[in-house]
Amino acid sequence: MIDLRTLRKRSGLRIVDVAELLKCSQSSIRNWEKGRTTPKLEIWQVFYLRDLYRCSEAELKQAVIKSMRSREKKVCKVRRLSRRETVGIWEFPADPQPTGVSQEGLETDRREEERFSCGDATRTLILHILTRKFGCLTPKIGYQIELLSLEQLKALSEVVLDFSSLTELSRWLQGLQEGLEEGRTLILRLLTRKFGELDPEIPFQIESLSLEQLEALSEVLFDCSSLAELTRWLRETLEE
Repeated sequence: MIDLRTLRKRSGLRIVDVAELLKCSQSSIRNWEKGRTTPKLEIWQVFYLRDLYRCSEAELKQAVIKSMRSREKKVCKVRRLSRRETVGIWEFPADPQPTGVSQEGLETDRREEERFSCGDATRTLILHILTRKFGCLTPKIGYQIELLSLEQLKALSEVVLDFSSLTELSRWLQGLQEGLEEGRTLILRLLTRKFGELDPEIPFQIESLSLEQLEALSEVLFDCSSLAELTRWLRETLEE
């Protein structure tokens, strides 16, 4: 596991370069790398940082944890990072060799593949329409749309022609994100009250959940009798 400073150095970037591109202060970058503070970024900045450091979402997330833990030997409670603040875990494990896969499992996989394909097609069409209408989109808007689930993309497709400016579009996307953020905040508050201090990994995993997964978590929240059970549920859900 490597830290944030190593990621930046590996990409050949200076602190001043990262600060200028992310529109934040150089002292913030230094504090992240030294583990003094946790990055608090909007979602477009997180995806931009991922691309700047040429790493995966998982590597960026682990780098944040590594930097925080290098500051203190004992892991303390880390401030929660939202989807506007941190990156989602969109990792898909390598396909194992099929060994006795059931027909039901194959059918489920096929439906999931169709779902992802539909989402990609819808996202591409929306981006094409917006580009034709407004010209070049800002990185922030592009990354916000990249993050939308299939259901959110369908909602956007119904109103995409109604926007008269990029400002209106940006406000719509921001409002959608704030609604999700309120749900994540409530769930994390309930978990903290139930189990006490949470492992830093749990907030990261919860911030990676889609709207549908958040709704599912709210239904099983009070059935989890331990953090181990919650962690297992989150891991299995994110791997689906």
